[in-house]
Amino acid sequence: MAQIVNIYVDQGSDYTLDVTVQGDDGANTNISTYTVDARLQKNYGSNKAWAFESTVMNAAQGAVRLKLPGSLTDDIDPGRYIYDMQITSASENVYRRVIEGTITLRPTANRKSATLLETGSKLLLEA
Repeated sequence: MAQIVNIYVDQGSDYTLDVTVQGDDGANTNISTYTVDARLQKNYGSNKAWAFESTVMNAAQGAVRLKLPGSLTDDIDPGRYIYDMQITSASENVYRRVIEGTITLRPTANRKSATLLETGSKLLLEA
């Protein structure tokens, strides 16, 4: 059964979540033959989903880092979303949801992130 973790993310900010995949016995799972996929969406069955950046930090120990970059959260409307992370091994015919929960994307009172544009010898701030 998947672990339930509800998280809060500030819109426009980077967010990382470190996850350790464990078996039913509590031991870390070697995920070297697995793929990792984590996504968030407004509700179950939504046509639109956003992918986390998933990085396996230590496959032998089951360590995964999930990241939502600020450039992504900046473009998502504030509110409550659902997410989950699954691991899949085609060679072992295994599909498992590891973690799930809600994400509350909190709005910012500041302007959205700005981008510096280089034009010749001048830098312009695009908002």
